[in-house]
Amino acid sequence: MVAHDEHAIARIKQLASTCIEIECSAGENDPASLSLRSAAMGATLRGHLTHRQFEIALSVARGLSNKDIGRELGISHFTVRNHLSQILLILGVSNRQELGELLRIHLLRLA
Repeated sequence: MVAHDEHAIARIKQLASTCIEIECSAGENDPASLSLRSAAMGATLRGHLTHRQFEIALSVARGLSNKDIGRELGISHFTVRNHLSQILLILGVSNRQELGELLRIHLLRLA
């Protein structure tokens, strides 16, 4: 995703709306303002990740660091790290990049 491309952001919102609820708090197309919450996740991820794990996975896919995710969710970056380790293990991916790719593929498949 290109962070400043309004078309890309609009397309991601459209794709994501099938499995997550998206709230925009500031600018409608400002990626930093996106607050993603699990509403009706796709069946694949729903059965594997908790609500908090799904929030963290989406934040990782958005490119946030553990510290940024912790600040956004009001938890320690160490807790984020622990959740992320579990997410990678549960989904069978090796790193943050693979996690982001998996989520993008999953969202595209739902569209």
